[in-house]
Amino acid sequence: MSNGLISVLLKNLKPGTSAKAHLLAFRPKPVTVELELVPEGSEPYWVASAEGTATRFLMTPRVRGLTGLVAKIAGNQPEPFRMWIAQGEAPVLIRFEGPLYLDGPEWRIELGAPRWKK
Repeated sequence: MSNGLISVLLKNLKPGTSAKAHLLAFRPKPVTVELELVPEGSEPYWVASAEGTATRFLMTPRVRGLTGLVAKIAGNQPEPFRMWIAQGEAPVLIRFEGPLYLDGPEWRIELGAPRWKK
C-alpha cells in the first residue's frame, strides 16, 4: 500500500518509466484501488533566472474486480490527477492538480517560487 507516498514513489522512478501502486480507499467498507503512474511529458519552469524541467505524471486510480465493474457502470471510478516532479539531484514535488479525496473538488497546489511561463 502506498497511501501518502505517491510523490516519493514518483521521485524514485527512473526517467521515462511507468509503475503501478495500490491505495486503500477508506469508504464505509475499505476498498483497494490500483494506481497507474505514467509520465506524460516534461515542462520547463523558472525560479528567478534559473530554468529547470519538471516531469508531469498522470495518476489513474482504478477500482478492480466486481466492485470496479459496478463503479464503472455507475460512473463512480475515481478521477485521474497529476503531479509535477522537478528533476535534479534531489527530485521534489512542485505541483499537484486533482481531488484530495473521493468526489472532492479539483485542487491545484504548487510552490510559490516556480513560474511556468517565461
